[in-house]
This record gives sequence, C-alpha cells and structure tokens, in this order.
Amino acid sequence: MQRDDDQPNAREKLIKTVFYNGLINYIIGEGDFHFTRESLPEQLQSGIAYIISAILANSQDCNGLRPPELNMVITQALCPNKYLPLFGMLMKLKSQSPSPQQLSEVARQIMAFPSFNELNPTQYLLEMAGLEEPALHAIHYDEANITPALIRETFYNEMVTQAFLAIEHEWLSLSDLENEEPKIYLALPSLTILEAIQQSQQCDGIRLLNGKALNSRNCPQTENFPELIDLLLRVKATIMRLSDNELQVVKHILSCDKDLPVNIAHLKTPELMKTVGVINNMAIEISRRRVFHETIQSVLTVCCDSFSANANNLSPRP
Repeated sequence: MQRDDDQPNAREKLIKTVFYNGLINYIIGEGDFHFTRESLPEQLQSGIAYIISAILANSQDCNGLRPPELNMVITQALCPNKYLPLFGMLMKLKSQSPSPQQLSEVARQIMAFPSFNELNPTQYLLEMAGLEEPALHAIHYDEANITPALIRETFYNEMVTQAFLAIEHEWLSLSDLENEEPKIYLALPSLTILEAIQQSQQCDGIRLLNGKALNSRNCPQTENFPELIDLLLRVKATIMRLSDNELQVVKHILSCDKDLPVNIAHLKTPELMKTVGVINNMAIEISRRRVFHETIQSVLTVCCDSFSANANNLSPRP
C-alpha cells in the first residue's frame, strides 16, 4: 500500500479523536473540573501517559498500534505523515514495558510536537471550567480557485472517515462494505452530507479542504455541482438547529436498520423524520451520479484494505 501524502486524510481525524476526546474524558471525568490554569499542563501530561498506556496494552498482539477506541490497527503505512514521529515513539515503547516515569517523559515530549497543537484541548477545557471567556474564533475561508477535483477530494476524504465511524458505531459492518450491500450507497453519502454541513457552521457555504469554502458564487458549473450546493445550502440551516442527540438519531436512521437506543428513541418525531427524508432524497440523488460510483469504489477499497491489512492482528472487541 502506498504511503499517505501530507494532504488531510480520514485517518488524521480518527487519531485526533483518540487523543482530543481521550484527554477531555480523562481530565473532566464525570463532569468535575478539578483543575486550575496552572495545573492543567501537568494533568494533560498525565492524560497523555494514560492514553499511551491504554494503546500499548491493546496493541501487544498486533504489528502496529490499536487504540482501544478504534477497531483497526494503525501501521506505518497507514499512519498520516504528521503523526509518524508519534507513531515511531510509541512503537519503540511497545517492546520495552515502560515504567510510569518513562510514559510521563514520553508524554512531555509529545506535548512539544507541533502536531500536538491539533490534539490539545486546553482552550476547550479552560472555557468549560469558566477559567477563560469563550473565544470567538474568526475563521476566514478562501473562496478562490474552487475546482471539481477539490470538491471530490473533500467529499471522498469525509466519506472514508464516515465509513470508519459507521463501523465503529456498528451502524454498518465491514462485511457490508466488502459485499457492497445496497444500503451503503445511501448510508455513506447521507453521513457525509451531515458531517459536511456540521463542519460548515462557521462557513459561508460548505467547508472544503485547504481552508476553502464552496458556495453559490464560486461553484464550478460542471458535473451538476450547482444543484448539489443548492441542496446542501438549503438544508444547512435545518441541520444546524438540531441538537447533538437529534443529529445522532438522524444518522442512526439513515445508516442503520437497528432499533434506536432507548435514551434517544423519543426524539424520533414526525418533524425530525422530515429532515431524515430530505437527507435521504439528497443521498439518492448523489448516488445516481457516475462520479459517485467512482468515488465510493475508492472509499470501499481504502476502508477494506485498512482493516484487512492487519486482519490477522484484529481481535473481536469485547
């Protein structure tokens, strides 16, 4: 398998999730904010050491690293370039049975990596604890030079991520992808549409890779992209009004034939089902396009290869 280049890719997001969410859960726990601005760096270092320890413990029977949160093995070939120093450091530790002191020192070194800035939840934690006023982040997106290739690459990367996450949530299975079950042709574009909109909340249009934004003013007039962006922008306001739990219901219904979890089943209202219908219709429209079939075949290949590359190392999740 070829190495990933330095472009954003789906596995970057998964790795970020492991560390960013893991640190938040480690420090906040059940919602207790027992830290100060001064003590937070030390607690972050302890949190990183804890996450590393969990990854190493879960990776002893494989040829790479298997974070407990991900049902996949990350090898050097599958690791994004920006995280290769982190990967190499953890692989070296893996055979050493490191002491708590060694884990703490490695955690300190990781915090000095430039790539750790993207994994660092300090600002979020300070705001949540009331130690700092919520920052109003001004985000400027470039609207120039929007190309069909950039649009396709953005949606391809996001669809790969959504395929991984759908398997992790058990909305889809690896066999669904391997056997190209009909339901994936609606589930994956539906989840991709929802995530594209979610990531575009502070964007005048739809956020693309490389700090770009797609809207009706700069949309390429080919491949029916104007119709697609028009549909996305019309449904954007509706999706942005949904709570996290309501969005979870929509994703579950669109991608899974299992019953809703009891704690969110009551949110399945006629009004919410209208939103489900709108997204489903968009997914149907997208699935009819030739370029979609080319994209999803690449997505399926990447996802299946990522899981099967270390098939002998994957063990069933408890």
